[in-house]
Amino acid sequence: MAPEIYQLSQQFLQDPVTITIEKPKAAPSRINQIAYRVPRIWARSIVLQAVLELEDPDSALIFVRTRREAAQLTQQLQLSGYSADEYHGDLTQSQRERLLDKFRQGQIRWVVATDIAARGLHVDDLTHVINYEPPDSNESYVHRIGRTGRAGNNGTAISLVHATDRWKLHEIEQHIRQEIPVRPTPTRSAIEGRRLERLTDELYNILMGERLASFLPTVSQLSEEYDTQTIAAAALQMAFDRYPAITANLDDWSCKTPSQSNKAKPTLIKNSLAKRSEISASAGS
Repeated sequence: MAPEIYQLSQQFLQDPVTITIEKPKAAPSRINQIAYRVPRIWARSIVLQAVLELEDPDSALIFVRTRREAAQLTQQLQLSGYSADEYHGDLTQSQRERLLDKFRQGQIRWVVATDIAARGLHVDDLTHVINYEPPDSNESYVHRIGRTGRAGNNGTAISLVHATDRWKLHEIEQHIRQEIPVRPTPTRSAIEGRRLERLTDELYNILMGERLASFLPTVSQLSEEYDTQTIAAAALQMAFDRYPAITANLDDWSCKTPSQSNKAKPTLIKNSLAKRSEISASAGS
């Protein structure tokens, strides 16, 4: 209440009562909201793939502005080997329904969508929502991230933020009354560390499986020349090397300002092995 109005109420009203209504947060608290820095405008798709490698979401909605952008980004992800598809207004109702069925069944991991999906799409176990760039409308942001963290589950909302997007992020923070931490561009070492974690998890699963016995004769043959630790390390290296090479200058981007970043336009990922099951098969073969 403005001080002038409060003074007038005290002067002319008899025993006035002040009622304060607290505005609820616009975003559910069970959604972890973070942002990653985009060092250069043209590097947004490269940073997205780095974030996908680092976060490794089981399922994700990636929101873009236009149908054309959805088609282009989906094509880039598919060419890199990721399980991705597009969802926008150009699809017929039957096409949308088929895509959503595949998405809910886990046959597609990541869907690139325009805002048409934000209000009508319901996937109870969606783990991530990614804003390829922050939307202009604060309400659109809330509707987008509201697709995750449903049915009592926790969720993660990620925004890719260039320096020119910071004012949008600030407005969103004011709207939801919550600070969104901005993390640096993922580094090469962070991505490689995450890949090793995934390989380790897959190894535990393989060690508990039945197919392992069929490879023991090969290990026995190799152990005549090498010790078992060396053989195991070689198998890990073979599986790890099947990940795509990281050619972008991510380490420089994570510690330099955009004006200091390398102006070359590298490709981050080619022929990616996007699914854990594929990594599992590689390690076991």
